Amino acid sequence: MGRGVDEEALRTLAETTGGMYRVADDARALQSVYAEIDQLEKSEIESTRYMDYREMFAPFAFAGLALVLLEVLLGGTIFRRQP
Repeated sequence: MGRGVDEEALRTLAETTGGMYRVADDARALQSVYAEIDQLEKSEIESTRYMDYREMFAPFAFAGLALVLLEVLLGGTIFRRQP
């Protein structure tokens, strides 16, 4: 046992919350605790998965807009089409 462990408080807390309190002093006791945990009810857990998407179209949209504006500006200068 480590120093400063208040076993009575931990037992009271476990009883109050509906939990369990076990002491594992050695490896065999720890294996026993793990075996007891394995015997507990196993239920399916449903989880919601959120994906964090980053929009990557903005640089391409701005480049396209810049090219269109460049075409409009240059179309009014020496690059104008001759009839």
